[in-house]
Amino acid sequence: MNAADFFVMDPKKAMDPLGQRRFAKSPVEQHVPGAMALALVSALVFWGAIALFFKAREPIRFLREPVLETTGRITRLDSRRSGDSTTYYAAWSYEVDGRSYESGVRKVRSNFYKAATLGSGTAVVYLAASPEVSRIEHGQSSAGSVAAGLAFISVLLLCIPLIGAAMLRSAVKRYLAFRRHRKLLTGAVLAAERVSDGEGNHSLRVRYQFNTPEGLPLIGTEAGVPPGFNDKSAIPAPGTPVFVLYANPLVFEML
Repeated sequence: MNAADFFVMDPKKAMDPLGQRRFAKSPVEQHVPGAMALALVSALVFWGAIALFFKAREPIRFLREPVLETTGRITRLDSRRSGDSTTYYAAWSYEVDGRSYESGVRKVRSNFYKAATLGSGTAVVYLAASPEVSRIEHGQSSAGSVAAGLAFISVLLLCIPLIGAAMLRSAVKRYLAFRRHRKLLTGAVLAAERVSDGEGNHSLRVRYQFNTPEGLPLIGTEAGVPPGFNDKSAIPAPGTPVFVLYANPLVFEML
């Protein structure tokens, strides 16, 4: 590929920001993938928050409602291994006002599991208004930590979509600026270099300068992989003419 051929374009087609391009992506293409990725992450965070909410409903009740404490007995111990991690479970029984209650099988901390034995006593806290709802005092994650996790997810749920929306807005704003106020200007290469990623892939980075219609000199940098560019392709020399699609001093790019 000849360096001079790389910059030869039809000026009429170059006026279309989504038309003939030899180097840069369109203004929309530059930001939409990131915005779409953030939208996907937002969806995952949303469903994670929903799952955490249902999981946290019971622990949060222990923060909001009066609780009492009694001594219970361990009735079941179990562990399940998945890959390199092991999850521990336990169940317990206890009495309140002469009535017996059995907990379901719940996840517990590893240190509690390893120290517990079937039939051993353990401190149990339960809701005063709903004694059938209980937790092991020192064997499970605290209600406060669960609530803090829910608050953290909620902050992510709020921030990530806002960042994605801001990126998408920036992309659309750039696109509209090109559509409404674009001008085709000429500039020149200041410096260019071939960049290799060490795996045989090569890209071109070009630093260029041009003057705005008002005579203001601006410098920009573009990087990418031109069609057919490889380790034997010529590098444009300083002074090589370039086309620049210009909307305002903040929105421009080399074609």
